[in-house]
Amino acid sequence: MSDSIRSVKRALCLIRLMNSKPIWAFGELAMASGLAKASLFRLLETLEEEGCVRSPPEARGLYQLCSSVRDLASGVTSGSLLADFAAPAIIAGTRRLRWPLSLAVLDDCYMRVVFCGMPYSRLASKTTTVSRRYWLFNSALGRAYFPFCHPVERQILIERAVAVLAEHGSSWPYTPQKLSTEMREIVRTGFSVRWAGANDPTSAIAVPVGRGDELVGSLVCSTYAKSLTQRRIDELVPEIRAVAEEVLAIWRQCNPNSGAAAAVPLPARRSATVQTRAASFKADARLGPRS
Repeated sequence: MSDSIRSVKRALCLIRLMNSKPIWAFGELAMASGLAKASLFRLLETLEEEGCVRSPPEARGLYQLCSSVRDLASGVTSGSLLADFAAPAIIAGTRRLRWPLSLAVLDDCYMRVVFCGMPYSRLASKTTTVSRRYWLFNSALGRAYFPFCHPVERQILIERAVAVLAEHGSSWPYTPQKLSTEMREIVRTGFSVRWAGANDPTSAIAVPVGRGDELVGSLVCSTYAKSLTQRRIDELVPEIRAVAEEVLAIWRQCNPNSGAAAAVPLPARRSATVQTRAASFKADARLGPRS
């Protein structure tokens, strides 16, 4: 490891350490960090120059983090936090089922994959689908999300989907009765299935992660096109649901004071699960793929 990389690692570790309490004496930091005092002083001096640490003029020798440290997390979204929290459960579920599991969240009138179990499955048809978006009304992911969200959200999503289709020169393919009938069946069974089309290499089953105000996303299991039979659906659905329930339970635990779909707190409140992981590790072709 080069000296520059080692310095970055030390600075990040120091910020993480200082985040554990409001103010530190220099001696306390030296003892807790295990750094030589000369190295610690240089790190603090650099962090102070960058506006991440301050030492009050009236209390030299005492150090505290500045609010600008929060800027380091400004790119963190609720989806990326959910991926961090859910990763261990999805990896374990993928290894147990052999078929890959992937987690997606709402993104406009699409579902965007935030964590993919494909790298952990020998049966995966791709290396990953992270950041890939799937149209809400023809993908297993989207059809497992839409019927279970709040009625007001459903209406907004329909209006947005109609607008997006119009932008692409397409019209809304559903009558209210047709959409209602299809969604009622998904609510009745608790899952959605996307059977492989003529040119699709995979089929997929998806379940919601939560419902109503607690709906945070959907979880999909991908299989080979002809591998998805009714018998396999009967076998897989309870297992996929169990993983979805585990993901939701983890999300609730990490956000005890808010609804599962509410605004996510700052990453400083991440659980030990996230820290452990960090340490170890469209309706047609124009609108996007289906999963």
